[in-house]
Amino acid sequence: MFCQESTDPEYTFLGVGVALMYYGLLRKSNVNKIQIQDMSQDEKGRVKIEFAHSRKRKNPGFSCLIPSLYQKLFLKYESELSTELKSSDT
Repeated sequence: MFCQESTDPEYTFLGVGVALMYYGLLRKSNVNKIQIQDMSQDEKGRVKIEFAHSRKRKNPGFSCLIPSLYQKLFLKYESELSTELKSSDT
């Protein structure tokens, strides 16, 4: 909750990383590969991550579902990313 309420974008990123790792993405290297288009929300406000990835074993990837408790954190992260991407385009 601290990361969700913080105004520092670094803590927002940290909170998202911790939530992703806790709810299914246990490897830091996988968290770093997630793109914004891999994230979506369902009708209950839960964040769904669908991640196409293959390693040694040929698998299509995986998905994880983050509870709606973290919806505000993920929306904040998405808006901060969007702002950052827009400013780098100019």
